[in-house]
Amino acid sequence: MRRVAHLCLVITILFSLLTPMVSATGAMDTPQTTTSYGIDSDNALLGSKQMFDTIKSAFLYERNSGTVMYAWKADEQVYPSSLVKIMTALLAVEKGNLADVITVKESVIKTIPHNAVSAELEADEQISLESLLYCMMVGSANDAASVIADHICGSQAAFVDEMNAYAKQLGCTKTNFTNPHGLHNEKQKTSARDMAKILSVAMNNETFRKIFTTVRCTVPATNKSEERSLATGNFLMNTDSLDIYFDNRVTGGRTGVSEDGRRCLAASATGNGMELISIVMGAKSVVEDDGYTTTVYGSFKETSTLIDKGLKGYKTAQVLYPEQTVDQCSVVNGANDVILGSKTTVYAVLPTSVNLKDLTFKYANNGEIRAPIAAGDAVSTVEVWYKNTCVANATLYAMNSVKDTTQEEIPVEVKEDDNTAQTALLIIGISVGAVVLFVFIVRVIPRVRRLLKKRQLMKYRRNRRRSR
Repeated sequence: MRRVAHLCLVITILFSLLTPMVSATGAMDTPQTTTSYGIDSDNALLGSKQMFDTIKSAFLYERNSGTVMYAWKADEQVYPSSLVKIMTALLAVEKGNLADVITVKESVIKTIPHNAVSAELEADEQISLESLLYCMMVGSANDAASVIADHICGSQAAFVDEMNAYAKQLGCTKTNFTNPHGLHNEKQKTSARDMAKILSVAMNNETFRKIFTTVRCTVPATNKSEERSLATGNFLMNTDSLDIYFDNRVTGGRTGVSEDGRRCLAASATGNGMELISIVMGAKSVVEDDGYTTTVYGSFKETSTLIDKGLKGYKTAQVLYPEQTVDQCSVVNGANDVILGSKTTVYAVLPTSVNLKDLTFKYANNGEIRAPIAAGDAVSTVEVWYKNTCVANATLYAMNSVKDTTQEEIPVEVKEDDNTAQTALLIIGISVGAVVLFVFIVRVIPRVRRLLKKRQLMKYRRNRRRSR
C-alpha cells in the first residue's frame, strides 16, 4: 500500500507540472514592474490618462479579480451627494433587522429641508426598516435616511460616527461623512476610489445587492400613507423617463447631484465574466435656459463609455482554483519535498486573446521553506504575470506534511513500577500463550497421533512378513 500511495503522489506531481498553468520561473524576480490587482493599486490596466473633460474624477474596478481598470484623479476629494446613502444602507443591512417596525419621530424628519427629495414621511408613521431602505435607495428619500440612522444608533450623530469608523476600517483615506443622506455639507468629502471600496464591500451583502439593483418597487401602505410607488433615477436602468441612456450591462446604481448641479453615479455592470464597479464624480450636465430642464446627463453618458472601455478586448479568467497543485519545492531539513496548492479561486483580467499558457507564475520563498510543515500551513506565495504586469497573486498552502529530519524521536520508557504497563504485557503474554496452546492442541497433537498410528501399522506389517 505504501508503494501505491507513493506512486499516486508522483503521478499527481507529474500531471500538475505538465499543465499549462505551471510555467514556474523559480524565486521572485526583481525588480517588479507594474501591478494592476488590488483596489489601492496605482497602476490601472487602462491607464490613468484623462478620458473625459466633463468630470472631476472617475474609477473603474473589476470585483472578481480585484483589478483597477481605470483611475482618473481617483484620490481627489469631492462632494459625494447622495452616494452617501450607499454607506447608510450598508450599515443598516448589517446592523438592523429588516422586519423592525419604526415609529417616525417628528424631531428627525424636521432636520430635512422642505425642498429636499423625500418619501414624505409623517410623524408617528409606522414603517418597516426594509421599506425605509427602498425609499432611500430607490426613491433617494433623504428623510428615510435620517430615520434609519436614528433607529440604528439612537441618533444621527452617533450613526455618522459609525459611518466614519467603518469607512476607515475599509481603508478609505479621503472620506469624511457628516450626515447619513448626502445633503450638501462643506466638510462631507470622499473620493472615487473610496466610494468604490465601500460599494464593492456592500455588494457582498445579498440584501444590499437586491435593493441596489432594484429598478422599481412598491412600498406597502402604513398607518399614515397609502402604497408608495418608487423608481430609480438611474436612467441606465430605468427607461420610464429617458431611454437614450439605457444600458443592459448595468445592474445597479445610486445617483447624486451636488450643489453646483454636477452629478455623481456609482454603478455596477457585468460582461465578459467581469463585475465592474464604476464611479463617476462631478459630471457636467446640460440644462436648458429655464435652469431646470436637463437635456444631457453627463454621468450616464460617461459611465457607459467607461464600461465600454473596460469590457472592450478584456475578460476575466480563472488562473487558480481550490486544491490545485501548482508547485513542488525542497524543504530545508525536510524528509521530503512539499507540494504547494491554492485554497481559493483566483481571477485575473486579461486581454481576450490571452490564454493561460501566456502567463508566468513566479513563486516566493522557494529554497527557504523549513521543516517541520503540517498539511494546510501557509508556506509561500505566487504571483501571476502577463508580460510586464502582475495581474494576480495568491497564498500557497502545503498539501502534505514534511517531518524535520534533525529532530530525533524520543523513545517511550516503560517504568518497572508501572502496574498498568505490566498488566497489559501480562495479558498480551497470556493471550499469545493461549493461542499457541490452542494451535498445538488442534493442529499438532492430531498429527502426532496419526504418525504414531502409522508407525505401529508399519511395524505390525513387518513382523507379520517375518513370521511367514
